[in-house]
Amino acid sequence: MIRNTLFMLASTILRFVSGVLLFVIMARFWGPETFGYFMYPYTLVTIIVILIDYGFNLQIVRDIGKNAQHAHKLTCEAVVAKSLLVIAVTLVGLPLLFLVDVLDGYRILLLLLILSNVLSSYSLLFNLTFRGMGLFNKETIVAFWSSLATFILVGGLVFLGKGPIAAAFGFLLSKIFSLGLSWAIYQRLIGGVKFIYPSRNAVFKMLRTGFPFAAHVALGTLYFSVDTLVIQYFMGPEKVGIYQAGFRIMVGGLILTDVLSNVYLSKMAADSSDRNALVNLATSMTRHCLMIGVLGFVFLSGFSDLLVKFFYGNSGFAEVIQLFPLFGVVLLLRYWGASYGILLTVDDRQIVRMIGVGLSVIVSISLNIILIPRFNLIGALTASIITHVFLNSIYIFFACRQVRSWLIETRSGILIFIAMLMGFIQLAIVPHYGIMPYSLIFVTILFVGLVGITPAEYSKLVKRLQINMSNAI
Repeated sequence: MIRNTLFMLASTILRFVSGVLLFVIMARFWGPETFGYFMYPYTLVTIIVILIDYGFNLQIVRDIGKNAQHAHKLTCEAVVAKSLLVIAVTLVGLPLLFLVDVLDGYRILLLLLILSNVLSSYSLLFNLTFRGMGLFNKETIVAFWSSLATFILVGGLVFLGKGPIAAAFGFLLSKIFSLGLSWAIYQRLIGGVKFIYPSRNAVFKMLRTGFPFAAHVALGTLYFSVDTLVIQYFMGPEKVGIYQAGFRIMVGGLILTDVLSNVYLSKMAADSSDRNALVNLATSMTRHCLMIGVLGFVFLSGFSDLLVKFFYGNSGFAEVIQLFPLFGVVLLLRYWGASYGILLTVDDRQIVRMIGVGLSVIVSISLNIILIPRFNLIGALTASIITHVFLNSIYIFFACRQVRSWLIETRSGILIFIAMLMGFIQLAIVPHYGIMPYSLIFVTILFVGLVGITPAEYSKLVKRLQINMSNAI
């Protein structure tokens, strides 16, 4: 599993370059207002395209993980199902695009971003097949060349002084390349086997059984994006730019949730019939997620001023400094809840996730509408923290009831205590001294690393790295 984790980590880091670092460059060159002008439609497109993704990132990986011999058949069914969703969303959304007044001035940008994200969705589908089959090295190849193309095209346009429309066109060209590459590698993998046209019943069965996955992912994207939409409505594009500048750094910190979730999802799906093995995997995932979440929280809280200076310089993003500790709390909460959500998915309790996220959307919208007009961007982050606590509580309650275990071992308990202690220090010391002592930050990071990974895991990791280095030589 360590080998797959390393490949998945490499793929995700490469996507970080094009999905996070690229946005940092855009923010730094454009400034808050122009960056906010781009990120508002980008957030809308994220919500729209998630209807086309339909939760396949969970459903396909789980199903192929359980039935690897039917990988090509399942992929073909997903391609046809996705195409039907594209047609449905186009028929409904295209008239709205030209009729809704609030989109005035954004329509060309929206069209380019929608098209590029639809192509990216098809490309991702083939990579999901690689994940479900445990072939993470194939996804790494796609991620490398696609990220490089995106970074060169979009980053080059921004560096040359081009605006949001040109950047969106750069995204479109890079996604065309990514889709072609993914399809070529997939064809080579399956040996040129012809496309299997599924029956109508098979396609609608996939859509029907996948609805809880789709609803969960769609609602999850909505509750994680609604703050940006409310900020745009009440405060305008400049504040959207400032908020998204901090948000993008946090998203970069969340890359390892994708790594752990995808690796553990396929492994847990394969071992789902063995209850003890399933609980042990979920417990290990909880500890690993808590370790990374605590590290992220400490890093964002302790180095907030340095992060803003390093990434954004003097481009007008100083307000982000006070937001980073709260972004750190959100990051920690997302990591904490990840293992419980994956366990519910593997254990066929996706309906619980769907209902939980649906309720969280209601909580998020309500809190953002109430808190943002009164407390501005601090209000948006406060609403996000409360919403994540609410959702995690639902996940933990039902996951623990399902397997009769809290998934918290002694090391995980220590990590939770460290997070609470650092939160207290953030409230008690930082207001008086301005910054958290760097010596305390470094000691905490070292201690969290020692607690979060067991000696056996360290030994296994070192051996795996030695083997890989020997093979490379």
